[in-house]
Amino acid sequence: MVRQHGRILLTARLLRGAIFMERILCILNVRAWNHSAASTLVLTGAFVLALVATCLVAASPARAQENNTAKDDILVGLETARRGAHEAAIRYYTKAIDSGELSPHDTGMAYKARALSYHDTGNEDKALSDFAQASKLLPGDPDIYYNRAQILQARGDKAAADKDMALAAQGFAQRGNAYIDADQYDAAIADLSKALLLAPQSQDLYILRGLAYKLQGSLQKATDDYSRAIELNPQDPLAYMNRGNALLKSKQYGMALMDYDKAIELNPQYGDAYFNRAAAYEMIQEYQKAVEDYTKAIKLNPKDAMAYKRRGMLRQDMGQDSRAKRDFAAARKIDPNIPLEN
Repeated sequence: MVRQHGRILLTARLLRGAIFMERILCILNVRAWNHSAASTLVLTGAFVLALVATCLVAASPARAQENNTAKDDILVGLETARRGAHEAAIRYYTKAIDSGELSPHDTGMAYKARALSYHDTGNEDKALSDFAQASKLLPGDPDIYYNRAQILQARGDKAAADKDMALAAQGFAQRGNAYIDADQYDAAIADLSKALLLAPQSQDLYILRGLAYKLQGSLQKATDDYSRAIELNPQDPLAYMNRGNALLKSKQYGMALMDYDKAIELNPQYGDAYFNRAAAYEMIQEYQKAVEDYTKAIKLNPKDAMAYKRRGMLRQDMGQDSRAKRDFAAARKIDPNIPLEN
């Protein structure tokens, strides 16, 4: 049992992001969709496409025009754009937008898709206009700002491009955090890596991506990200705490202890750092030191049932039965449902 830390965004520390689920047109297969092979812009995570034969691949144009709903028109437009027929794709997107059948969210997605097709046909003014409409309907979508920034940058409008890049970095960070909450670690790492390309000096982003790598099981990459975070801010106990957790999981107990020591030095009131250092001491059979750290964790948080339980188990193993019973009783008083076995 190790206490986890690292839910952070560019504007907030220790933020547990509410799970952000992008509403989708149809549910089947999540993919990052390259709008066309020649396009320099990428529509990432925008749609969940159902490549059903009757819907897309085998649909004749006549059938598409006769029976399609507005959502179907967007899907057909995406498939048409993927094949490089952007003028035709624009007609499908326009039909969907003009239908009045779409929700505000789906309308924003249609504007975003049409903007990419306008860009691919060289109509940058219309692309910028559609990105502007999409941003009003999907203000948290980082792909809109990133793609629009590329056009603005190419036009020499550095101030506007930089503003959009900052919004894109924030959006990728928020979406990456949400993917972590949803246990989608590959997607989280992809978005956080994009955010870091736009904000390479963000210590918080390195900590957050490190957490995603750790939860994915890529412990060396997690350690590397935490080390970079420490380089950017050597006085942040959170970075040392997280790196200690990765080192502990990779069984580098001595190095983990050094990081927990540093976290506690920087923040002597860091109760979870004492708890995790106690866990590290347990792994190297320094049981008395582990008991002392659990005791410190309890003093900082008297309602920490798990610390009472862990200390009780150690005391039981050390033959201190009466003290162990008191710890187990305290744990149960705080949390009646806590299991007292290993």
